[in-house]
Amino acid sequence: MADDKYKVGYGRPPVHTRFPPGHSGNAEGSRKKSKKSQDMNARLKKAAEEKVEVHEGGRKRKVKKIDLAVTQMMNKAAQGQPAFLKMALKEIQSAEASEPSAMPQELSDSDQEVIALVIHRIRQQGAEP
Repeated sequence: MADDKYKVGYGRPPVHTRFPPGHSGNAEGSRKKSKKSQDMNARLKKAAEEKVEVHEGGRKRKVKKIDLAVTQMMNKAAQGQPAFLKMALKEIQSAEASEPSAMPQELSDSDQEVIALVIHRIRQQGAEP
């Protein structure tokens, strides 16, 4: 009789009270997470594609949230707000980098001057406390 030698104690429950093989003590398992909470990217994309009503020039029109956010970002960048300038330039560069292009475009001298001025202004504003 092997059961006579079995000692019951901490971490060693009686044989007759153990769960049978293939069964656990939590038959229903843990709570399942909703699929919506698992896929944040899908939720963000869905929210960005939703349309909202905008009043422009006395007229109402429906615009996607992502389009509205991009417009606001570019408007604030055009006003000269440094944080939005950085953000807009970064987004433009990443968008251009993701687009396949046959040949890189050469910038004119006036374009290079404007870019140098913007970079100088951003660096000045970033150095201020």
